[in-house]
Amino acid sequence: MPDDLLSLREFYSELNKDIREAGSVSAFAQRCDLPVQVVANIQSARRMGNAASLAAMGWQLVARFQRIARDAAGDTDCPWLSLREFYSELNSAVRNAGGITDYARGHLLSPQAVSNIQSGARNGSDASLALMGWRRVYRYRRIAREQSV
Repeated sequence: MPDDLLSLREFYSELNKDIREAGSVSAFAQRCDLPVQVVANIQSARRMGNAASLAAMGWQLVARFQRIARDAAGDTDCPWLSLREFYSELNSAVRNAGGITDYARGHLLSPQAVSNIQSGARNGSDASLALMGWRRVYRYRRIAREQSV
């Protein structure tokens, strides 16, 4: 994975440094133009925050995908793919299976579930992704702070 992507532990470490540098949670919240409770909930892991609040704090949530064996004995040598690369792989797999119905049947899913994942209408649960041979992990990237809306 690229070096600029941080794990959840690293994200919290960096967030706490940012809060310490600001002087307090309320000072950091004011700097980010966010309600104190939103920042406090994110800092204490009560809530993760949406894309806008993370962006106001200078962070972006990034999903990455890795191919795994269907028997759950994952191969750690498989590369982590971006969302675009994941969709490309999924679309190729559906085509190679002969269509969405055959692909879904082969992975013990309904065609509608696969269609929703494929179209981006739904992200797909971790269980659905595992049946399809994938796992998803979220990482965090520092970005320029944006004004909250």
